[in-house]
Formats: sequence, C-alpha cells, structure tokens
Amino acid sequence: MASLTQKQMESAANKFVDDSQPARTVASSITSSDADRSEKCREAQNALRSAVQSADSALLTGAVINRLNKVSQGKRVTGVWATEAQDSLRASVLFGGAGLDRALKGLVEDTIPELMTFDPAVSKKLRDHSANSITVGQSVDPNQLIDLLLHEGTSPRDVLMKGWISSLTSSSAQSAERVEELASALGVTDATLRQRIAPAKKGGRKTPLQLAFAARNQIAHELDITQPEAEIRRPLEQIRRRRAGAEMTDHVIEMLDVAQLIINDVATRLSKHTGAVT
Repeated sequence: MASLTQKQMESAANKFVDDSQPARTVASSITSSDADRSEKCREAQNALRSAVQSADSALLTGAVINRLNKVSQGKRVTGVWATEAQDSLRASVLFGGAGLDRALKGLVEDTIPELMTFDPAVSKKLRDHSANSITVGQSVDPNQLIDLLLHEGTSPRDVLMKGWISSLTSSSAQSAERVEELASALGVTDATLRQRIAPAKKGGRKTPLQLAFAARNQIAHELDITQPEAEIRRPLEQIRRRRAGAEMTDHVIEMLDVAQLIINDVATRLSKHTGAVT
C-alpha cells in the first residue's frame, strides 16, 4: 500500500477534526454580551470570554479523542464518551465554574463603588452589611466603631464598602446560593433572571444551575469518584462517574450564560446612569 503524502495526511487530519466538531459550542449558545456599554464591566467580560474559549477547547479536544478512540475500535461514535475523553468533559465544567466565579467577583470589585452612587438596592445591601459589621447583638460594638472612625486615609463609607466587597469576594462562587448573593449585591432585580438563579426550595427539583454546580463540585472535590473505598485494582472507569457530552455542555452553558446575563444587567444600568449624568 502506498504511503500518504504530507498533504494527504494534513487533509485527512483536518477532515477528522471537522467531523469531530461538537454539535453545539458554548460561544454560540450563550447570550450576546452587552459589556461594552460600560468600561467597568471589561475585566468581568474578559474573564468570561476566556472561560468560554477554554471550555470550547476542552469540548473539542474531548470530541476528537472520543472519535479517535471509538473509530479505532470499530465502534459507533454516538453514545457516552470514551473513558479517555471523559477528563476533557470534566475540564470543560471546571472552566465554566471558574469563569463564572472570576467574572462575578470582578464585576463586584469593579462596579459596586459606582452602583452605590445611584442604585438604592445596592446602597441598602451596604447599609445592612455595615449595621451587622459594627454591632454585637442589639448594641454597637465600641471597638468596631472606633476602628471605623479612626481608619487612616479614607472615609468610614469607603472602609465599610471595601469590607463589604471583601466579604462578597472572599469565598468561591460555586453554588446557586452564592450566585444569588452576588446578584443581589449587584442590584439585579430582573424577575426572569432572579428566578433562574434562585435555588429550588428544600425537597424540590434542582434547577439547571444547581445541577451544573453539583457536577462541578463532584469533579473538583471528589474527582468524580463514586466508590472511594473500592479495591485499588479495579479499573477507574468502574469507580468514576461516566459523563455524557450533551449534559456536560448544558452545565457549562448554564453557568456561563447566567454570568453573561448578570454582566449585561449591570452594564445596562451603568450605561443608563452615565447617560443620564452626562
């Protein structure tokens, strides 16, 4: 049999990759960005953009590995992804969670100081946090009050605001409850978006966002191992969750689309305020 030329091999490789392309990409499935309405949303949008690119790269890499593995064994490409491709699916969800976390924290850090100047909902959140931070029980903590008043080089308002922002960003945003907390702090009131973010009531069916975080946390904290005490010679594919490509793609899209909608909401309100001021 005659060997393939370099050009033929390149053509075959390109066709193989093209045939492996996932049916959906994250980039084409999430809401379009409105972040350019406010420069203060730039860092958050760049974080989200990075996560989208990384998640799509992981999904494509996994799809190629899955196709290569199954074709080489004479198997159909459809169905649950091959064991060798599972980690790419897991990586895509980790990228999605990391992107949401970094984007929302960046949004809090960069936009709350300005949102505070005109958004009553954001101002109220700061007042509530401030009241809690300087009280013990029903009384004002004198030590906290003295520290606040004597803080060098900045106003009490700025001290309280920085403390609030620090408390909002100090822990990871890897649950629907945390996303809801950050959305509230940012003054997001859109009913449809808030309903999508809100965790299900106790005993109720989990929301898509909760399911996405559940998968993310199983991967990040448990390595997807379902039988941690299994005999050590058992194949890993028998003691780890098998992930489906479509379901994992749904999880990534849900996390990053929610983050994009929150960015858009904040950017729109900031742009309206800037326009009204000018």
